[in-house]
Amino acid sequence: MERHDAASTLLVNTEEVLRTLPDPAKLEHVHTVYLGARLHAEVTREELFDWITRLPSIRRVFLSDDWIADEEMPAVEADFAASLPDVKFHWSYDGLVGGKHGR
Repeated sequence: MERHDAASTLLVNTEEVLRTLPDPAKLEHVHTVYLGARLHAEVTREELFDWITRLPSIRRVFLSDDWIADEEMPAVEADFAASLPDVKFHWSYDGLVGGKHGR
């Protein structure tokens, strides 16, 4: 079982946060990234893939599915698997209002 620790995990929940991060090549300590539902809605998937592939030590990606329709989830997961074959993909959620996990 892989260990999760805060030093190797990065939470990117919006495009604004993504734009403030340093060059991904300088984030060699990041092994896990959590992508928020807002980020997924604000930038193209291709842009996300490009950014993720430039993280030198990435092993795991979690994507919040709050605003992804259940019937679209298999296609989204397949896109991640095809574009990031060496990265483990996992679903997550933000619990956003108006999302399928929100209150």
